[in-house]
Parts: sequence; structure tokens; C-alpha cells
Amino acid sequence: MTPEDFQQRVRELVRLKIQEAITANRTGGALLVAFGALAALLAYWVLVLVVALAFDWLWVMPFWCRCVLAGGLVLLLFHWVNRFQRPAGVAVDLGLINGQEMGTIFPPSAHLTDGVDFLAPGGLSGPMRFARALLLAAPQMVFAGREAFRRAERLRRIEAPGAAAVFALLLGKERKVPFARIIAALPEWDVPQLLLQLGNLEGVLWVTEPFAGLALSTEWREEFIESCRSVATPEPKRGPIRVNVPRKGPSAD
Repeated sequence: MTPEDFQQRVRELVRLKIQEAITANRTGGALLVAFGALAALLAYWVLVLVVALAFDWLWVMPFWCRCVLAGGLVLLLFHWVNRFQRPAGVAVDLGLINGQEMGTIFPPSAHLTDGVDFLAPGGLSGPMRFARALLLAAPQMVFAGREAFRRAERLRRIEAPGAAAVFALLLGKERKVPFARIIAALPEWDVPQLLLQLGNLEGVLWVTEPFAGLALSTEWREEFIESCRSVATPEPKRGPIRVNVPRKGPSAD
């Protein structure tokens, strides 16, 4: 396979991965919003009962008043999650390139359920964590679904040729590639912007040790390499099968 063929194949695979990620985020976002709406409805009626039990000893509250108070509590949960519980981006220092400070970027998370305690590993360990995760499940799911739709729009704006150039570096002998090498190898591209765009793909990993850089997940790396090998070594063409049939000699009669 020539370098041009390799670059072309990588571009095709990157476009395919981007399209798959867009579809996954749109589908996952719709499911998260739908489940979040159901969880909000369930939380609403649970709070109606809780309000009734909490105030019956003091004042027999009318049903409509219970509903209004429960609805206000649900809206308060949504405001709380939107204000305080949004997952913060992790700062990535690009370091010094040719004596110039390249600055710090904040790549977005690429996980659909990031920030949803009810679906996170260890989020339900202990009764207090379980109660908190159950109470905040509705707003966290809705906002995670909204973020998934936003991520899908960001994925649509990824510059596939530039992303393919970065992937070509990540598919070399070294599994981890420092930011300095990526920036030096792609002077014609706005590499910090490319890195922010690539942060929306789950298969792109951010490396902090022993240096700051990028790497591909094992699954993606093996898939890309295997796909390039299959194109580089096509199956040999098989011609028609010939069968030699011995001719009968003249009859002894």
C-alpha cells in the first residue's frame, strides 16, 4: 500500500467513525431525554406523596397545592443539576512548542452517560448515594441527552482531512504521540482546534504520562490497522477450475 492509499483509507475510516458517532449520540440523546422525562414524571408523583406525608400532621394540604409544591421541587432539582452538577472539562496543557507556550485546552467528554450518577459505576453504592442518584436521575439524564445532541452537532463540524492526518500519526509504531510531535507534523492545520474536535470521539484517548499527548483505544487501533491491511493485501483472483479428463484410446475391438 502506498502512502497515498494509506491516507485515503484512513480518511474513509475516520469519516465512517464520525458518522457512527453522530448516529450514536443522536440515538443515545433521544433515549436519555425520553428516560429522563419518565423519571421526572415518576419523581413528581413520588414527591406528591412525600409532601402529603410530610405536612399531614400539621395541615391537610389540598391536592392541587401538593401538586404545585411537588412540581416546584422537580423544577428545583433541574435547576440544581443545571447549575452545579454539570461535568467539568479536564484541562489539557499542550506545553511548549519551539519555545512558544501553546496554551491549555478543555476537551469535551465523549461519554453519553457522563454525569448521570444512576448509570455510573459505583454510583449506587450505599443507601445515601442510591437515594441521591435516584433523586437526580431525571435532570441528569435530560441534560446528558441535551449534551449528546450538542456533541452530535460538534461531530458534524470535524474536519475529516485534518482528523485523518492526526490518526495517521497515531497509527504509527508509537502508540502514544506527544502533542509537540502532532503540532510539528501538521503545520498547515490548527492543531489545538483539531484536538478539541477529536475530543468528541470515544476512541481518542488523552495521555498525561509520561508526556501529554494522544493515543487511540486498543479496539480502534486494531480495527484501523486490520482494515488497512485487508485493503493492502487483496485476495488473489481465482480463475476457472480446469479438470483434465483422460481421453479414451482406440477400442481393442
